[in-house]
Amino acid sequence: MTVKIYNYALKYLIDSDGIQPKAYSSEVEPYTGDVIELDTGDYHCVVKINRLKATNQLILSEPATSHDEAFRLASQSGHLSEL
Repeated sequence: MTVKIYNYALKYLIDSDGIQPKAYSSEVEPYTGDVIELDTGDYHCVVKINRLKATNQLILSEPATSHDEAFRLASQSGHLSEL
């Protein structure tokens, strides 16, 4: 059985330290409103997905220390109002 890997470029709404990962890979396809954990241990809410010619890009909310906090921050900031 072949496992599909989804690869994305990352773009951050808030660039907190400049050393954030530039790419994300997962066996599960992320959707707007999902929260992902990056290799840094930070959680980010996916607020938009851009379908680009060469790749797809996840637009991520500000970093948080937990899944629930990431979703709450994105919601409070109005980033998920279209859902």
